[in-house]
Amino acid sequence: MKYSQIFTKTDKNAKQYDSANATLLIKAGFIDQTMAGVYTYLPLGTRVLHKIEKIVREEMDKIGVEIIMPGLSPKEAWVNTGRLEEVDNLFKVSGANELSKKVNSVEYILPYTRRDSNAIGYEV
Repeated sequence: MKYSQIFTKTDKNAKQYDSANATLLIKAGFIDQTMAGVYTYLPLGTRVLHKIEKIVREEMDKIGVEIIMPGLSPKEAWVNTGRLEEVDNLFKVSGANELSKKVNSVEYILPYTRRDSNAIGYEV
């Protein structure tokens, strides 16, 4: 892709941020800051992200398979494993009104994500 065809251009006068990475990526036109801690990938950043995903996917395909899991899980799974009482902040999803609750009275949980080894259900 030619530089003249790119939607965004470099911005040498961009604001200086606490993070050198953020400052450089914004100046180079890869990302833009929407608000504190939230960034938008611009066309160049999106291209880089897709290339990284492709490399990781190629390497992962050599040793395993990719699966896509649902974002919601039934509340019964959390109750049966005892995890519902151990977590204090979960998002619960249920029917929007009485009619929808009559059709499907199941409640769902939007699970949290944690990266540390103290996470519930995380085994090393």
